[in-house]
Amino acid sequence: MNKYFRLLTMLVCALCIGVYFACSSGSDDKNGGNGGGNNNGGGGSSQQTSGGIFACLNPTDPTFITMTNAKGEEAVLSGTKTSAGMPNKLEQIVVKNADETEYTQMYLNDDQLLKQVIAPNGVQMLFEWISKTKAAVTLIDPNTNEQLNTVVDFENPSSAPAPNMNALMRRGKSSMTIEPTRIEEVSSEGTIMHRAGNTGDIYVEECDYAQANVEVLVEVYAWTEVNGFGNKGKWKCNIKCKNVGKGHYEFTVPSEEYEHTDFTGFAGKINDIINEICDKNSYLLPGSGFKEAVCIAVSGAIAAAGLGISAPVAAGFLKACTALSISVDTMCGLVNGNLDIPAGMPSLATQLIEIMKEEEFKWNRLYMRPFVNAIPKCKYGDAQVLIDGQTFKTTTINMGGSPTIAAFSLNPSAPGHGVSYTATAVMGCLPEGSKVTMSIVGTDGYTDTETSTVPADGTKSYTAKLHVPGAATGVKDICTVNVTLPDGNMLEKKASLVFQ
Repeated sequence: MNKYFRLLTMLVCALCIGVYFACSSGSDDKNGGNGGGNNNGGGGSSQQTSGGIFACLNPTDPTFITMTNAKGEEAVLSGTKTSAGMPNKLEQIVVKNADETEYTQMYLNDDQLLKQVIAPNGVQMLFEWISKTKAAVTLIDPNTNEQLNTVVDFENPSSAPAPNMNALMRRGKSSMTIEPTRIEEVSSEGTIMHRAGNTGDIYVEECDYAQANVEVLVEVYAWTEVNGFGNKGKWKCNIKCKNVGKGHYEFTVPSEEYEHTDFTGFAGKINDIINEICDKNSYLLPGSGFKEAVCIAVSGAIAAAGLGISAPVAAGFLKACTALSISVDTMCGLVNGNLDIPAGMPSLATQLIEIMKEEEFKWNRLYMRPFVNAIPKCKYGDAQVLIDGQTFKTTTINMGGSPTIAAFSLNPSAPGHGVSYTATAVMGCLPEGSKVTMSIVGTDGYTDTETSTVPADGTKSYTAKLHVPGAATGVKDICTVNVTLPDGNMLEKKASLVFQ
């Protein structure tokens, strides 16, 4: 049996075999508290008060399906839609576990593979897929910026090889470059949402300079003055913002006026998307090994790091891994009701038509908070409550003004035998005269260090790159970037990899 060890396979394919058992009878009643379906923000005609599967047919709303139950568990699938309201590409899965107040957010890449997880404790997990059965995973602590690198082999989760301590030292010298961080050009083509609703403007700054190469979103909650869900309300969705100028981002609040999408066609399209993602693979269910593989790899990497990772951070990484594991079970439990799968079940599309209820969310009572999806943690702007069509006021998100190493990555993150790689450090708010040092230490005995000084060119954001020659399979490299500021203070960040 071919095994495509994708998290999305586990998360979404379970929908194919289990949607028939979703809570459609209304027996899981939730009238308030932390549970409940999507609150309609003050008067939807089909306000969700019981568990089940709710389809969003609005073409300007990124939500595909919302699934809830009486225990307060929830899963929301969202992405892009066609102008007719048909689901086009799944981009995000958000899960709320029964014992958590915050959500586990999972973002997908263009190949519908997991690319980023933000755990309830703020730890970020970044996935770079080496093959269909192997991924390089980076965990980043939101408070200390410490990071942990590991490779997860989903086919052999407990077979992480020991570092090769007997490899011949590689030849060649590393080389370093440093230059101002490139600002992406703004495309004038395309829009994020249909121009039918309330348009909002967001500006992003760092060190008093516009930031044009960041990902900006707006999280939306259904807000009521007395809502039982805390001061934000009930989670609805994230709205993507479009870069329309240097440091200027724009979004549109979905409109409630739209031509009703054909429900049968919607169900069929969901069926097509899920089948495409899952590749009709039967390796789907909880306990099959995917979750265990991630946590095994993380535990092993923490042990290998030793004193290189502080105890509180290590505990946070393990907690994030556990949250991801629980979220998978939550998702699967919501769609299959933890019941046995009968033989000869009708097609998904047929069952969706019978089981799904239409969500008629009213976009008239909203809690909206813009944020930059950044490392080590998201940067939030001021929240706004919009009632009855109020306009979103132009706002600015300040990324900060202190010198920082915003990100440090290795590409490729798991190079093959003899393949060179590049260590890339993205730094912000660096004063002139700061010294940037990048070094490499390998278990084959290879070491090298390069230093460059930030020039007096008025630039505040820089990208430093260290190009490192390849080594033998099993060799582990530890890369370090140090920034010595003119006042003598230092910044440091480490990353590691193992040649495959």
